[in-house]
Amino acid sequence: MVNWEDDKLIVYDSTQGIFEVRETVAKALGLSEEKVQVIKEYMGGGFGSKLEAGKYTVMAAILSKKIKRPVKITLDRREMNLAVGNRPDSIQKLKLGMKKDGTLTALSQETIASVGAYPSGGGCSWPLRTLYKCDNVETIEFSMLTNTGKARPFRAPGHVQGTFAFEALIDDAALKIDMDPIEFRLKNYVDNDQVGAKYSSKLIKLG
Repeated sequence: MVNWEDDKLIVYDSTQGIFEVRETVAKALGLSEEKVQVIKEYMGGGFGSKLEAGKYTVMAAILSKKIKRPVKITLDRREMNLAVGNRPDSIQKLKLGMKKDGTLTALSQETIASVGAYPSGGGCSWPLRTLYKCDNVETIEFSMLTNTGKARPFRAPGHVQGTFAFEALIDDAALKIDMDPIEFRLKNYVDNDQVGAKYSSKLIKLG
């Protein structure tokens, strides 16, 4: 819901990105950010899908200004799936190298993801880069613009489709060497996020 108080816009939004919504709406309407206030009363589910303002928020603000009354926009299930974005389709090619005892030695992933008509992240490689210990990891990602709605995260950007493909490959690898899939995962288990750990170590060295 949105409402104007003189020249100040009040936006009530279910959002994970209060400041991002304020910045986007202010820019779209030609306002300074001080003239836009975003209030989040209820979050509900987010998981990365509510990090930005939707076009419907800007449309509500324009309409509210025109009729000089508060405007609330609600979407039914069909409208929500058409208007607010979907988890991007992807084509993923994964490869895995390992020793006979199940130790991972190399991982690679190439992803082509549909991101809709707007620039958006369609990457799926985060699970492959972080879940298991492996010294040799390569990922390549391509985002393809299509005449469809905007790509939005459904339970984290790219994680669901990336995890599905990667864990299916892990199951196949365990089967190849006649190893229990759980045992295979425990053997390659790592306590720390490999990407985050490397980033943190660089920060420590620089400090």
